[in-house]
Amino acid sequence: MKNNFTLSNDWSKAISIRYDIGSIVKIDDLYFVKKNNILECQHYFDFNLNSNILKELENIIKKGNIIKFKYIDDGKCLNKIKSWAKKRKMILNIIDEWEAPCLNISDIDKYFENNKTNQIKRNFKKYKSTLNNYKYVLSNISNVLDLWNDVLFIDYNSWKKDNNCDMKSLSREDLQYIFYLMNEPNNSSLNVCYKNNIPYSYSLLFRANSKSKWYAVKWGASKEGRIGYTGIFCLFDHLLKISKDKNINIDFWGRRSRAYDYLKNSEIHRLHIEVKKEV
Repeated sequence: MKNNFTLSNDWSKAISIRYDIGSIVKIDDLYFVKKNNILECQHYFDFNLNSNILKELENIIKKGNIIKFKYIDDGKCLNKIKSWAKKRKMILNIIDEWEAPCLNISDIDKYFENNKTNQIKRNFKKYKSTLNNYKYVLSNISNVLDLWNDVLFIDYNSWKKDNNCDMKSLSREDLQYIFYLMNEPNNSSLNVCYKNNIPYSYSLLFRANSKSKWYAVKWGASKEGRIGYTGIFCLFDHLLKISKDKNINIDFWGRRSRAYDYLKNSEIHRLHIEVKKEV
Protein backbone atom coordinates (compact mmCIF):
# COMPACT_ATOMS: atom_id res chain seq x y z
CA MET A 1 0.00 0.00 0.00
CA LYS A 2 2.95 2.29 0.71
CA ASN A 3 1.66 5.88 0.92
CA ASN A 4 -1.67 5.43 -0.83
CA PHE A 5 -4.70 4.17 1.10
CA THR A 6 -6.65 3.67 -2.15
CA LEU A 7 -4.32 0.72 -2.84
CA SER A 8 -5.17 -0.96 0.47
CA ASN A 9 -6.99 -4.31 0.70
CA ASP A 10 -9.92 -2.72 2.51
CA TRP A 11 -10.35 -0.11 -0.22
CA SER A 12 -10.11 -2.72 -2.99
CA LYS A 13 -12.47 -5.21 -1.34
CA ALA A 14 -15.06 -2.48 -0.86
CA ILE A 15 -15.21 -1.99 -4.63
CA SER A 16 -16.64 -5.49 -5.11
CA ILE A 17 -19.26 -4.84 -2.44
CA ARG A 18 -20.15 -1.40 -3.72
CA TYR A 19 -20.48 -2.17 -7.43
CA ASP A 20 -22.11 -4.88 -9.52
CA ILE A 21 -19.64 -7.73 -9.94
CA GLY A 22 -20.17 -7.77 -13.70
CA SER A 23 -18.97 -4.18 -14.00
CA ILE A 24 -15.64 -4.73 -12.22
CA VAL A 25 -12.46 -5.29 -14.21
CA LYS A 26 -9.36 -6.30 -12.22
CA ILE A 27 -5.93 -5.90 -13.78
CA ASP A 28 -3.15 -7.09 -11.49
CA ASP A 29 -3.89 -5.26 -8.21
CA LEU A 30 -5.85 -2.42 -9.79
CA TYR A 31 -9.63 -2.24 -10.05
CA PHE A 32 -11.67 -0.55 -12.76
CA VAL A 33 -15.43 -0.16 -12.99
CA LYS A 34 -16.96 -0.36 -16.46
CA LYS A 35 -20.04 1.58 -17.52
CA ASN A 36 -20.90 1.38 -21.20
CA ASN A 37 -17.49 1.64 -22.90
CA ILE A 38 -15.73 3.58 -20.12
CA LEU A 39 -13.49 1.87 -17.56
CA GLU A 40 -12.84 4.12 -14.57
CA CYS A 41 -9.87 3.44 -12.31
CA GLN A 42 -10.85 3.18 -8.63
CA HIS A 43 -7.43 4.24 -7.30
CA TYR A 44 -6.27 7.82 -6.98
CA PHE A 45 -3.35 10.19 -6.51
CA ASP A 46 -0.09 8.45 -7.50
CA PHE A 47 0.60 4.74 -8.00
CA ASN A 48 2.60 2.33 -10.12
CA LEU A 49 1.42 1.17 -13.53
CA ASN A 50 3.62 -1.77 -14.56
CA SER A 51 4.10 -3.06 -18.10
CA ASN A 52 1.50 -5.83 -17.66
CA ILE A 53 -1.17 -3.34 -16.63
CA LEU A 54 -0.35 -0.99 -19.50
CA LYS A 55 -0.41 -3.85 -22.00
CA GLU A 56 -3.83 -4.99 -20.82
CA LEU A 57 -5.15 -1.43 -20.86
CA GLU A 58 -3.89 -1.03 -24.41
CA ASN A 59 -5.77 -4.18 -25.49
CA ILE A 60 -8.93 -2.83 -23.85
CA ILE A 61 -8.55 0.53 -25.60
CA LYS A 62 -8.00 -1.16 -28.98
CA LYS A 63 -11.46 -2.70 -28.60
CA GLY A 64 -12.98 0.78 -28.53
CA ASN A 65 -13.08 1.34 -24.78
CA ILE A 66 -11.99 4.45 -22.90
CA ILE A 67 -9.85 4.37 -19.74
CA LYS A 68 -10.53 7.10 -17.21
CA PHE A 69 -8.31 8.13 -14.28
CA LYS A 70 -9.64 10.55 -11.66
CA TYR A 71 -7.84 12.56 -8.98
CA ILE A 72 -4.42 11.80 -10.46
CA ASP A 73 -1.52 13.85 -9.10
CA ASP A 74 0.87 15.52 -11.47
CA GLY A 75 3.59 12.96 -10.70
CA LYS A 76 5.16 9.68 -11.77
CA CYS A 77 1.90 7.90 -12.59
CA LEU A 78 0.63 10.71 -14.79
CA ASN A 79 3.98 11.05 -16.56
CA LYS A 80 4.00 7.33 -17.27
CA ILE A 81 0.45 7.47 -18.70
CA LYS A 82 1.40 10.43 -20.91
CA SER A 83 4.54 8.71 -22.20
CA TRP A 84 2.69 5.42 -22.82
CA ALA A 85 -0.21 7.10 -24.64
CA LYS A 86 2.14 9.09 -26.85
CA LYS A 87 4.29 6.07 -27.68
CA ARG A 88 1.23 3.96 -28.53
CA LYS A 89 -0.36 6.80 -30.53
CA MET A 90 -3.40 7.03 -28.30
CA ILE A 91 -5.33 10.16 -27.39
CA LEU A 92 -5.03 11.53 -23.87
CA ASN A 93 -7.67 14.09 -22.95
CA ILE A 94 -7.58 16.23 -19.83
CA ILE A 95 -11.17 16.27 -18.56
CA ASP A 96 -10.42 18.64 -15.68
CA GLU A 97 -7.41 19.97 -13.79
CA TRP A 98 -7.06 22.11 -10.69
CA GLU A 99 -4.82 22.98 -7.77
CA ALA A 100 -5.79 20.68 -4.88
CA PRO A 101 -5.55 22.51 -1.52
CA CYS A 102 -3.20 21.21 1.19
CA LEU A 103 -2.16 22.28 4.65
CA ASN A 104 1.22 21.55 6.21
CA ILE A 105 1.70 23.65 9.32
CA SER A 106 3.64 23.51 12.57
CA ASP A 107 1.28 25.52 14.81
CA ILE A 108 -2.30 24.95 13.75
CA ASP A 109 -3.93 27.04 16.51
CA LYS A 110 -1.88 30.07 15.60
CA TYR A 111 -2.49 29.48 11.91
CA PHE A 112 -6.28 29.54 12.36
CA GLU A 113 -6.23 32.50 14.75
CA ASN A 114 -4.04 34.57 12.41
CA ASN A 115 -5.34 33.24 9.11
CA LYS A 116 -5.02 35.48 6.06
CA THR A 117 -8.79 35.32 5.51
CA ASN A 118 -11.16 37.04 7.90
CA GLN A 119 -13.77 34.30 7.44
CA ILE A 120 -11.50 31.59 8.86
CA LYS A 121 -10.50 33.82 11.78
CA ARG A 122 -14.13 34.64 12.54
CA ASN A 123 -15.31 31.04 12.25
CA PHE A 124 -12.45 29.74 14.40
CA LYS A 125 -13.32 32.31 17.06
CA LYS A 126 -16.98 31.21 16.88
CA TYR A 127 -15.91 27.55 17.15
CA LYS A 128 -13.97 28.26 20.33
CA SER A 129 -16.71 30.41 21.87
CA THR A 130 -19.41 27.77 21.24
CA LEU A 131 -17.53 24.68 22.45
CA ASN A 132 -20.01 24.24 25.30
CA ASN A 133 -22.95 24.26 22.88
CA TYR A 134 -21.84 21.17 20.98
CA LYS A 135 -20.37 17.76 21.65
CA TYR A 136 -17.62 16.46 19.36
CA VAL A 137 -17.01 12.71 19.35
CA LEU A 138 -13.92 11.13 17.81
CA SER A 139 -14.06 7.57 16.48
CA ASN A 140 -12.51 4.55 18.20
CA ILE A 141 -12.87 0.79 17.83
CA SER A 142 -15.97 0.60 20.01
CA ASN A 143 -18.00 3.53 18.66
CA VAL A 144 -17.11 3.67 14.97
CA LEU A 145 -20.26 1.95 13.65
CA ASP A 146 -22.54 4.11 15.77
CA LEU A 147 -20.78 7.23 14.54
CA TRP A 148 -20.99 6.06 10.92
CA ASN A 149 -24.71 5.51 11.32
CA ASP A 150 -24.97 9.12 12.49
CA VAL A 151 -22.95 10.24 9.46
CA LEU A 152 -25.53 8.60 7.19
CA PHE A 153 -28.27 10.44 9.10
CA ILE A 154 -26.43 13.74 8.50
CA ASP A 155 -25.92 12.92 4.83
CA TYR A 156 -29.59 12.03 4.37
CA ASN A 157 -30.74 15.25 6.04
CA SER A 158 -28.46 17.51 4.02
CA TRP A 159 -28.70 19.50 0.80
CA LYS A 160 -26.81 16.64 -0.86
CA LYS A 161 -29.81 14.33 -0.52
CA ASP A 162 -32.05 16.92 -2.17
CA ASN A 163 -29.61 17.05 -5.08
CA ASN A 164 -29.06 13.27 -5.33
CA CYS A 165 -25.39 13.60 -4.43
CA ASP A 166 -25.48 12.05 -0.96
CA MET A 167 -23.30 8.97 -0.48
CA LYS A 168 -26.04 6.39 -0.99
CA SER A 169 -27.13 8.08 -4.22
CA LEU A 170 -23.56 8.04 -5.56
CA SER A 171 -23.33 4.29 -6.26
CA ARG A 172 -23.28 3.57 -2.50
CA GLU A 173 -20.18 5.63 -1.83
CA ASP A 174 -20.69 4.95 1.88
CA LEU A 175 -19.60 1.33 1.34
CA GLN A 176 -16.27 2.51 -0.06
CA TYR A 177 -15.24 3.99 3.27
CA ILE A 178 -16.72 1.82 6.00
CA PHE A 179 -14.26 -1.11 5.83
CA TYR A 180 -11.13 1.03 5.99
CA LEU A 181 -12.74 3.00 8.80
CA MET A 182 -13.45 -0.18 10.79
CA ASN A 183 -10.24 -2.08 10.06
CA GLU A 184 -7.68 0.74 10.17
CA PRO A 185 -8.40 2.60 13.42
CA ASN A 186 -4.87 4.02 13.54
CA ASN A 187 -5.06 5.35 9.99
CA SER A 188 -8.64 6.56 9.85
CA SER A 189 -10.41 9.19 11.91
CA LEU A 190 -14.04 10.23 12.07
CA ASN A 191 -15.27 13.22 14.06
CA VAL A 192 -18.99 13.88 14.59
CA CYS A 193 -20.61 17.00 16.01
CA TYR A 194 -23.82 16.79 18.09
CA LYS A 195 -26.24 19.28 19.54
CA ASN A 196 -28.74 17.94 22.06
CA ASN A 197 -27.67 14.43 20.96
CA ILE A 198 -28.69 15.14 17.36
CA PRO A 199 -25.87 14.63 14.81
CA TYR A 200 -25.18 17.88 12.97
CA SER A 201 -21.93 17.47 11.06
CA TYR A 202 -18.93 15.20 10.50
CA SER A 203 -15.39 15.01 9.15
CA LEU A 204 -13.71 11.84 7.82
CA LEU A 205 -9.95 11.51 7.34
CA PHE A 206 -7.79 8.64 6.02
CA ARG A 207 -4.07 8.09 5.70
CA ALA A 208 -1.95 5.17 4.49
CA ASN A 209 0.25 4.90 7.59
CA SER A 210 1.53 6.88 10.55
CA LYS A 211 4.24 8.53 8.45
CA SER A 212 2.04 9.63 5.56
CA LYS A 213 -0.19 12.67 5.32
CA TRP A 214 -3.89 12.72 6.04
CA TYR A 215 -6.54 13.07 3.34
CA ALA A 216 -9.88 14.78 3.87
CA VAL A 217 -12.08 12.00 2.52
CA LYS A 218 -15.51 13.39 3.34
CA TRP A 219 -16.98 16.36 5.15
CA GLY A 220 -20.57 17.44 5.59
CA ALA A 221 -23.39 18.88 7.67
CA SER A 222 -27.15 18.50 7.90
CA LYS A 223 -29.36 21.42 6.90
CA GLU A 224 -29.64 22.44 10.56
CA GLY A 225 -25.93 21.96 11.11
CA ARG A 226 -25.09 24.06 8.09
CA ILE A 227 -27.13 26.97 9.41
CA GLY A 228 -25.08 26.91 12.61
CA TYR A 229 -21.71 26.62 10.80
CA THR A 230 -21.08 23.27 12.49
CA GLY A 231 -19.50 21.84 9.33
CA ILE A 232 -16.46 24.09 9.62
CA PHE A 233 -16.59 23.83 13.45
CA CYS A 234 -16.36 20.04 13.20
CA LEU A 235 -13.46 20.29 10.77
CA PHE A 236 -11.59 22.71 13.06
CA ASP A 237 -12.15 20.37 15.99
CA HIS A 238 -10.99 17.36 14.01
CA LEU A 239 -7.80 18.98 12.74
CA LEU A 240 -6.90 20.14 16.24
CA LYS A 241 -7.45 16.64 17.65
CA ILE A 242 -5.31 14.78 15.09
CA SER A 243 -2.47 17.29 15.02
CA LYS A 244 0.71 16.04 16.65
CA ASP A 245 2.15 18.72 18.92
CA LYS A 246 0.05 21.16 16.86
CA ASN A 247 1.66 19.92 13.63
CA ILE A 248 -0.50 18.72 10.76
CA ASN A 249 -0.02 17.59 7.17
CA ILE A 250 -3.28 17.15 5.27
CA ASP A 251 -4.41 16.98 1.65
CA PHE A 252 -7.96 18.31 1.34
CA TRP A 253 -8.44 16.18 -1.80
CA GLY A 254 -11.42 18.11 -3.14
CA ARG A 255 -11.61 20.71 -5.84
CA ARG A 256 -13.00 24.22 -5.98
CA SER A 257 -14.00 24.34 -2.32
CA ARG A 258 -13.90 27.87 -0.95
CA ALA A 259 -13.44 26.64 2.63
CA TYR A 260 -10.50 24.41 1.69
CA ASP A 261 -8.97 27.20 -0.38
CA TYR A 262 -9.14 29.48 2.66
CA LEU A 263 -7.48 26.84 4.85
CA LYS A 264 -4.66 25.82 2.48
CA ASN A 265 -1.05 26.94 2.55
CA SER A 266 0.11 24.79 -0.38
CA GLU A 267 -1.26 23.01 -3.46
CA ILE A 268 -0.90 19.89 -5.60
CA HIS A 269 -1.78 19.91 -9.29
CA ARG A 270 -4.43 17.22 -9.81
CA LEU A 271 -6.32 16.00 -12.86
CA HIS A 272 -9.11 13.87 -14.33
CA ILE A 273 -7.97 12.30 -17.61
CA GLU A 274 -9.10 9.76 -20.19
CA VAL A 275 -7.17 7.69 -22.71
CA LYS A 276 -8.67 6.34 -25.92
CA LYS A 277 -7.61 5.19 -29.38
CA GLU A 278 -7.29 7.51 -32.32
CA VAL A 279 -10.32 7.66 -34.56
